[in-house]
Amino acid sequence: MDDNYERASGYVSQSCDACVDMYLSEREKPPASQEEYATAIRKALNGVGQRVGRVEHLKDALEPVRPAHEDLRAVEQTGEQAYTLVAVPEELESSFLCHKRSTKDPYVGDDSGAKHYGKYYATLFMFRTPGEHPAALTLLWGKENGQWKILSYEVVTP
Repeated sequence: MDDNYERASGYVSQSCDACVDMYLSEREKPPASQEEYATAIRKALNGVGQRVGRVEHLKDALEPVRPAHEDLRAVEQTGEQAYTLVAVPEELESSFLCHKRSTKDPYVGDDSGAKHYGKYYATLFMFRTPGEHPAALTLLWGKENGQWKILSYEVVTP
């Protein structure tokens, strides 16, 4: 697989800055500029890449995770052996965004009945890394200026 973290970070929306802040340790200061946020994202991608190691296929580095909410609809796709792709209803979008996420109730949304799909998708996977309990990652995707971008992410550690 290509280790071009600069190009990969281009798929990350500036809205993920709030996610960077969520995962800082108590001793770390938040980045002070957009450039520092971008550097933090590239550093995180590089760190994961080093832990996972070089692989030829995504399925060698990732494994799919089942969605935890009944309104997250699985979408058939070619990477099913590596990750799960789900359609996210617009009504649950805010549950995924770091600046709106609730730790008390992770899926807060509109329970009015009808769900509207097509604007947001999420990829869910675990890393195949040495050790007993790998971290899982959820990436929320949406269009920003006509291009698909990662709008938010969540790291779930054991």
